[in-house]
Order: sequence, then C-alpha cells, then structure tokens
Amino acid sequence: DKFLSYIKTKSNIDPIVVASPRRNINDLPIKRKFIFEKTLELVRDSKLVIAHYSTAIHLAVLFEKPILVLSTDNININRHSSDLMMKQYSKELGAKLINLDKFSYPKKNFKLKNFLKVNKKKYNKFVNRYLRFNDKKENFDKWKIILDELEKYAGSRKEKK
Repeated sequence: DKFLSYIKTKSNIDPIVVASPRRNINDLPIKRKFIFEKTLELVRDSKLVIAHYSTAIHLAVLFEKPILVLSTDNININRHSSDLMMKQYSKELGAKLINLDKFSYPKKNFKLKNFLKVNKKKYNKFVNRYLRFNDKKENFDKWKIILDELEKYAGSRKEKK
C-alpha cells in the first residue's frame, strides 16, 4: 500500500489493484479498492503493470506493456519459488525489479518514466519461451487463439452460473 501511494504521489495517477481470481472479496491485504474479474481489460488499457507473481505479467507481455516487478525479503516456503520466478522474469524481460523491503521512499531521483520502457526483443523471446503454443506454426495469430480460449472460458463460467 505504501509503494502504491508513493507511485500515486510521483505520477498523479492512482494505481488500480486487480484482484487474483482466487482472492476472497472479504480478505483484502491492503486498504485499497480491489477490482475483480477485469484483469484482461485493465492490463490492456494500462500504461504500466506493477505485479508480483501474477498472470497479469503474461498479459502485459502480450499487450507489450511496461512491467515493474515487485519482490520482498519476506521469502517463506510458499513464496520462495514465486520470488525466484519474478527475479527470472524481470531479468528475461528487462523489467525493473523493486524489492519493497529495500526501497528508499524519500528518493528524489525516482522517475516513473524510467520504468515505462519495453524491450520488444526480450518480450518476443519471453512469448516464445513461456507463452507459445507448441502445436501451432511459427507465424500463428496469437490473439485469435487467446481470444478463442478466453471465450471458451467465459462460456463455461456462464454455464456454471
């Protein structure tokens, strides 16, 4: 919450918190408004995605959005692999990694615009490594496949209701 407030002061933009689909609406870890079931639209329309271990990172790569990766020193058994993965993703994407436990809030030289860069070559390499559909030809229309899959998912959720 402190970091998101800091981002708001530096940018005059109030960050939007998108809830994980597994998040209980009554169990919110910080005192901010959480948006549910709008991850795709919010990532698509964002100028910057601030994330930890989240599918939002994959969406940000597909939409070619800049990513700011967050980590902490508080690594426990459940989070160890996700923190290692975030460090790896940060390195592979050329995305900035900020350890919230070591971040200096009074920094005078913190400029948000320094985080708004996308290395398209690294993003494409990431897509090929982690998000590629192995059964498709090299020049497939990734958006059509993704949208088709999302429509199937949305259809199955409607049927369950």
